[in-house]
Amino acid sequence: MEGVTEEVDFPWSGASSVTMGTAAGMARTMSATFRRAIFSQGDFLIAKGSKAATKLDGNKVEEAVNYLASEHNNFLDTLRNMSIPLFRDGTVPVMGEWVRKVEKAVDYKTYQDADSFRADYPDAETAGISEQKYSNTIKLLETTYNPDVTVEYEYNEVVYDAPFFTMMPLSRFVFYPLSIEDLKEATIYGRQFFESEEEIEYKIKSGEYDEEPAREAIAGVSSAVDDQWGLSREAIEGISSSGDENKRMEGYRLVLRMDLDEDGIPEKYLLTYDYTSGRILKIRKYSLRKNIDCIVLFKFIHRDGRLLGVSLAGDGYDQFRMIDDFHRHRQNVRAITDSPAFIAPEKLKDQMDFGSEDFIWRPGVTIWCPDEYLGTGKEPHQMIVQNLDHSGNSLDEEGGVLRFLEMRLGPSQGMSGKETLNDPKAPATKTLALLRQATFRTDDYIFEFKRGVGPLTELMLALYYQYGERSIKYMTKVGGSPMEMEVERSLLGQDAFSFGLRASELALSPEYQMEKVAALISAAAANPAVLQSKPDIFISLWNSFVLAARPSDPESLLIQNSPMGQNTPPALGGAGGSGPAGSEALQAMFEATKSMGGA
Repeated sequence: MEGVTEEVDFPWSGASSVTMGTAAGMARTMSATFRRAIFSQGDFLIAKGSKAATKLDGNKVEEAVNYLASEHNNFLDTLRNMSIPLFRDGTVPVMGEWVRKVEKAVDYKTYQDADSFRADYPDAETAGISEQKYSNTIKLLETTYNPDVTVEYEYNEVVYDAPFFTMMPLSRFVFYPLSIEDLKEATIYGRQFFESEEEIEYKIKSGEYDEEPAREAIAGVSSAVDDQWGLSREAIEGISSSGDENKRMEGYRLVLRMDLDEDGIPEKYLLTYDYTSGRILKIRKYSLRKNIDCIVLFKFIHRDGRLLGVSLAGDGYDQFRMIDDFHRHRQNVRAITDSPAFIAPEKLKDQMDFGSEDFIWRPGVTIWCPDEYLGTGKEPHQMIVQNLDHSGNSLDEEGGVLRFLEMRLGPSQGMSGKETLNDPKAPATKTLALLRQATFRTDDYIFEFKRGVGPLTELMLALYYQYGERSIKYMTKVGGSPMEMEVERSLLGQDAFSFGLRASELALSPEYQMEKVAALISAAAANPAVLQSKPDIFISLWNSFVLAARPSDPESLLIQNSPMGQNTPPALGGAGGSGPAGSEALQAMFEATKSMGGA
């Protein structure tokens, strides 16, 4: 996926080790299709209200939730960035928590009158200066013409105060038992993380960790296991990480479902665990309302009876390697045929050394040798080098493997092959068929992906309901102008609302619908009897074409049906609005439309 290849010493040292990056290419193709299907519309979440929810409240909640998910927290960014990890891992766990980050910040304010200064600083102690300096400042503002006093002040800046969603690699996801099908069956689940000594110290001060076990965790940092996943990613990016300064505590943030009070009913707990010392750094009751899971799993392919999904990169692993092998083989063959080896008489050893600088093989080289080796004519002649490169065979095999990959994984690169003499349009037709097949396959992946959006939205609303302010502000458009609105926090906790993904199927995308209408236009234009029996057929088809395109202002592009008794509307039928001139104009216009749809 990252294009990192190992050095190859077969069939000789220094042989080709190039990679075609087919896995990354397919993942990016799927990602582009995935994003266009889900995020092409503004409000990507749709509210599903029960009978208890009024339509007005439903619209308000839907507007607020879409704004909060896209502008107030990283919900939308998490979903957008999920397609490539899903292709790689098969399952992407997302953990949601309420995060509040505060930093010391500096700002400046300018005062031009004493009253505004006194309103902020009623006395010298509040201003943090001496009585003499405070009096001089007031006097300056009261007596000076057009005064200008700038005050630098320090304050606590809230840089983030909202739900935060962490998309973790599958290698850091922990759950038990391993044989479950749904996360609700797990007794333990959570994520692995790594922290430095400084980060542990900060969490001791903030009360996030209990001091005694956390100090023990700090003592064990030097002997902690390196973060292999993180080190691998850094190595790929060219970051060198080695030495004791990169040691981290190997910790686990876990949800525990267990009956610890022995009343016969299991409870949920949230705990942080240090693997090296074996100590629990903090444990507390699980606080999310209705015990909503703080981790939601996303998948493209569901494996029956198992919690984890299918990795598309793993599915095509052998084929990805085969494509690289075929390509390397062609490079190795070219290295042999383009740099030929020679068999020469031993008598020429002292006169001809093909390894010396004078005999480096290059275009136009002249090789001098005794006359007896030139044949009967003794005249100069051109050396013939036989080309033994048969790499075309492996190129065909590589294309076959790629088509097998598309059949197995779904995304198509649109490679249609060679045209045929009988049907020069065959490559384009085949390309459209492959793309349409890939569209249907991607729809299937999106259907499975949708299952996780509802629970993740429910988790987001639970966090706002528990930690958000009483009234939550959001932006919407009223009459085309942006306006600030408010939604009561209690409204986000109503069980009357549930949310899903407003994702249209790719098979119903504008391009696909326009292509279907264009095919009808092409068939009608090729059959004069259609125009004679139903003269306004092209108007209806044009309007269908416009509506399929989903423009921002469809009314301006639609054509009104002609009045009773007229065959062609005056606007498109020439001077009289009917007859052959109108038909030809419509024919010409829809011939252009047909060409565009076919392309």
